[in-house]
Amino acid sequence: MSFRSDLRYPRLWFAGWILILVAIVVGSMMPAADVPVPMAFGMDKVVHLLGYAVVALYAANLFRGRTILIVALILIGVGGIVEIAQGLLTATRSAELADFAVDSVGVVAGALIAQRTALGSLLSRIEAMRSRIA
Repeated sequence: MSFRSDLRYPRLWFAGWILILVAIVVGSMMPAADVPVPMAFGMDKVVHLLGYAVVALYAANLFRGRTILIVALILIGVGGIVEIAQGLLTATRSAELADFAVDSVGVVAGALIAQRTALGSLLSRIEAMRSRIA
């Protein structure tokens, strides 16, 4: 695993990334009635897109080089595994190809946003702000 060299606390940031990823998986496996956000028609797709975009954007801030591509592929795989698990292991969820597609679009969008905007250096900028304050 290759972290970005401009981060002072890559393992701490990695732990935060893992927590976000676990929250996405746990939230996806919760009974639908227990999800804290009410889902209007189509909102679940927005939540899928944003969740996977955020976790991919975070990963692009954390990792460098080929590791970003590998992590993006892993995130897409996680989205697929979660959908299969919803269909097989839950009584109130179903596997939806559309959810998997939106998860994948979210991963690609998050990685592209990180690559093409200032959000791609967000973690290192947070560290720099913190060091100026301290």
